[in-house]
Amino acid sequence: VCISHKTGENPKLVYRTKAWGVTSWSSTNVLFDEGICCSPKFIDMNYSEYKTLTFESAGTGGSQVYYFYDLYDLEQGNSHRLIEEPSTASFNLTAFTVPVTTRQNEFEYYDPYTYQIIRNDSAFVRYSTDTLLFNVYYEIYSKLMNPHANIGPLGLYNLYAVSYAVWEDSSNGKINLFGFRRFDIVMSNVEENFTPTGFKLYQNYPNPFNPVTKIKYSIPANTGSELRNIKLAVYDMLGREIDVLVNEGKSPGKYEVVFNAGGLAGGVYFYTLTVYSSEKSHIEFSETKKLLYLK
Repeated sequence: VCISHKTGENPKLVYRTKAWGVTSWSSTNVLFDEGICCSPKFIDMNYSEYKTLTFESAGTGGSQVYYFYDLYDLEQGNSHRLIEEPSTASFNLTAFTVPVTTRQNEFEYYDPYTYQIIRNDSAFVRYSTDTLLFNVYYEIYSKLMNPHANIGPLGLYNLYAVSYAVWEDSSNGKINLFGFRRFDIVMSNVEENFTPTGFKLYQNYPNPFNPVTKIKYSIPANTGSELRNIKLAVYDMLGREIDVLVNEGKSPGKYEVVFNAGGLAGGVYFYTLTVYSSEKSHIEFSETKKLLYLK
């Protein structure tokens, strides 16, 4: 994948492919030719066997970040908008996915990310908090126009997966390195038949899926006999609500619902369990997990 820039034309995203064990490459194909394309890169943004291709496209209204989820998306020309910032001149997106064991035969995945933006002749660094959604972040002003934001894993510490968002900045005429440490709570070697002592949202199964998967959640008995107002909803990569699977009062117990993604584009989606108090005056519990729809 590369940028093709011919005289008199805007830069466009093009690609060639070569099958395993074959020496010859395919002809050059145009992948995306809207706006001014730049900065193609493959990043870990999901837990499939494929890297995700991201790139920027700049127009009169500013820059946007698009992605092709996998090889199928690439061959079909199915681009998806990941970040839209009308007043931003450029990005430098970095992301990765880390799988961690949470209990026997079950895994969790978390996706720290960071990117820098240039807006109104000022530079900012954005990095993820403890959420999976790209539209929730911290934003830090940088004295450097190119702070070289990056991110990487450090491994496990006790019950936490640890990662750092790192960037450069200037102070007193010197270049300094700054960072934000992020912890993701994980568990290890926990038996499957444990009795939950709190609200629980389980990883969907199967995952990846096509097009039907099951999602389980539990309301512990120690919450009393009164109903809890439950909402279980599915969202896309931009945080838009795609489907509401549950939105009613539930008594303590373990529940299972079916999500049918037929009619949706293949890719990464998120599902969030929100538990409200009986009078809906406040949120008692909220958890988000990621699911992968492969068409």
